Amino acid sequence: REKFDSFYSDNLMYQILREHPNSYGGVQTVAHNISSTIHLPIFHLSYRKDFILDLGYRCSWIPTFNFGKLFVPLPSLPLLQILFSKAPLFGHFPSPEVLGILLLSRLFRRKRKIFVFWHSFLNFDRTSFITYLYKFYELLALFSLRFFDVVFTTSPSLIDCLIANSQV
Repeated sequence: REKFDSFYSDNLMYQILREHPNSYGGVQTVAHNISSTIHLPIFHLSYRKDFILDLGYRCSWIPTFNFGKLFVPLPSLPLLQILFSKAPLFGHFPSPEVLGILLLSRLFRRKRKIFVFWHSFLNFDRTSFITYLYKFYELLALFSLRFFDVVFTTSPSLIDCLIANSQV
């Protein structure tokens, strides 16, 4: 219990994202810049040995079971810390995995501050079963926005789109 309570207890806020913060992409770059500036620890779901670097802030991997392109979080100390901590949580969308963790965290800690950074909508060129699953994720994410404290976006047009689609 003491190890659980003391791990990362000196930090004021956590970030969670799907990919390692030093991998390539806009979501990862934003998370890395935030953590580099104000030294927030990051929890991520992907694991790549070539990205284990000294980034200047704590970076913890949440073990997962890979189901296609989905990283299903496994019970672990980092996952329990994210779910049960009282520290504010900052999640990066789009990510079905991060949405699930944020919703569970809200369920376990109702008064916890939870922030979302919505980077983009997912676009698909063809119709497939996976397309329908991601569309379901987006509908669930849009509905869930009302349960989070603040939603940040990357552009004013994305704000307009979120407001129009979320009916918040």
